[in-house]
Amino acid sequence: MAELAFAHAPRRLKIKINIAPYRVRMSEGRFEYLGAITAYEVRESTVLIACGQARVQVSLLAPDLVRVRLSPKGEFEPDYSWAVVKTDWPGVRCALEDRGDRLEIDTGELLIRVTKSPCRLSFLSRSGELIGEDYKPFGMGWRGGRVKCWKSMPYDEHYFGFGEKTGPLDKRRQRMVMWNTDAYGYGPETDPLYVSIPFFIGVREGKAYGIFFDNTYRTEFDMGSTSEQYYSFEAEGGEMNYYFFYGPEIRKIVERFTELVGRMPLPPKWALGNQQCRYSYYPASRLLEIADRFRRRDVPIDVLYLDIDYMDGYRAFTWDRQRFPDPEGLLSELHERGFKVVTIIDPGVKADGSYRVYREGLLNDSFCKYDTGETYHGRVWPGLCAFPDFTKDDVRSWWGGLHAELLRFGVDGVWNDMNEPTVFVTRDGETGASTLDANVLHHDRGLRTPHAKSHNVYGLLMARAAHEGLLRINPQRRPFVLTRAAYAGIQRYAAVWTGDNTASWDHLALQIPMLLNLGLSGVPFVGSDVGGFTGTPSPELLTRWYQIGAFVPLCRNHTQAGTYDQEPWMFGDYYEGIIRRYLRLRYRLIPYLYTALY
Repeated sequence: MAELAFAHAPRRLKIKINIAPYRVRMSEGRFEYLGAITAYEVRESTVLIACGQARVQVSLLAPDLVRVRLSPKGEFEPDYSWAVVKTDWPGVRCALEDRGDRLEIDTGELLIRVTKSPCRLSFLSRSGELIGEDYKPFGMGWRGGRVKCWKSMPYDEHYFGFGEKTGPLDKRRQRMVMWNTDAYGYGPETDPLYVSIPFFIGVREGKAYGIFFDNTYRTEFDMGSTSEQYYSFEAEGGEMNYYFFYGPEIRKIVERFTELVGRMPLPPKWALGNQQCRYSYYPASRLLEIADRFRRRDVPIDVLYLDIDYMDGYRAFTWDRQRFPDPEGLLSELHERGFKVVTIIDPGVKADGSYRVYREGLLNDSFCKYDTGETYHGRVWPGLCAFPDFTKDDVRSWWGGLHAELLRFGVDGVWNDMNEPTVFVTRDGETGASTLDANVLHHDRGLRTPHAKSHNVYGLLMARAAHEGLLRINPQRRPFVLTRAAYAGIQRYAAVWTGDNTASWDHLALQIPMLLNLGLSGVPFVGSDVGGFTGTPSPELLTRWYQIGAFVPLCRNHTQAGTYDQEPWMFGDYYEGIIRRYLRLRYRLIPYLYTALY
């Protein structure tokens, strides 16, 4: 006989079960799976289940929201999340019934059926209709540090969300990796990309459910690519920790998900206007020339961007005084002409003893380090750089405060780039877009965990530092932050664009499902580089892109260095006239868009 012992709780029910511990180790690629339930205990809104040494925790957060955790060795990890903001759920009275071969838990909207031998979970409607269930041969399992969950896949079920992914809108039969990556010039089958949001919505016969796998390690979703009988999600480390949402309406699932991870605050109204960028507008006279041409040609616009060439040697929070001798005067002049200005900021801090930001970072222990205490350095645009450890509260506060210098000159918003984070040359001499070494440590609330755990939240936390810093510096002004890399919950801090796309018809088609799936993943303020970043669009492609961009939340034209200029007038009056007409339509819709975002 096995007995389950848990810490004291205000209300609890302890059950002994006469089932011998499950000793058979099924193996699919050497995974170990949950065996039979040997004991269980009810604590208020949570059911704690023992399967030999392993533990499963089923928490009823709301009648339509259930959290499931697995600990193979019986000890759960510290319970915190960079994504989840609502933790004070009122809970649900746990109406549990032991039916001999299974447990049944009634939440008021769901029936959760837990078979005892082996332990497998099923989610049903109150009328008994199956919504989703563990794939019986496997269920949940582990192998070394990996954790994995298999779910049965009905032949007519379809899957949406997953954040920023290429390919079709429906992700059935797709395999997707969550690992923020600098995917310059990505193609229709490139994966992973810049943003990782391990959340999806399953739809069958018009009824929907959602799953959020809150694990920041490199994760993989196999939505029927391997088998037509099941789909799976797994991570290279951390816990099996997922939330199950019941609709049956898609809208209800998205609302509940964003209640869990946070919603987008109202942006400044000007951020809904047309935005113009390129790599790069310099010197100052060039930026003024672009501004004047927009006004003379009566093309609606609100925002101009400055890419990395406005900085002194690509040092963040500095100005190149040869190209921009009077930034305050320049921005004042642009403001008088009705423009807002957004400047780029990258996380790499140039290793230069004469550079104040680098000196302060070293002095205050603000950078990522190896376990030896040595500061990590990698090469990006400025050369050899250190990288702030944004998992530290004081580092986010320090970094956010650095934006005061930009705001002093009149900067209106911030554009976070290269924050996957990307490294061009690693310590070992590897070249190409890479990231911090795997053995670099992050503070991670005192746990000192490897970069493998914090990589996917680096962009989220950098955006958080910028957003909170801008709000602290000027509480009366709503911040605007645009980010390339992100994790679930990014909408609390920033808008997202789909990175370094390509000037091609394929990419124009790609952007539509990409943006729709980002929206279904809780991120409403999204857009793509109008016209494409790499390469030069044809006149018709640029025009068609504007015709779509006019109806996308974030409308920004952007292109890389060395390409042909692609401002709206560059291909003649005919195409400019069409672009102007659609931008004017967008501006007529801004009151509606602004109200919808409220």
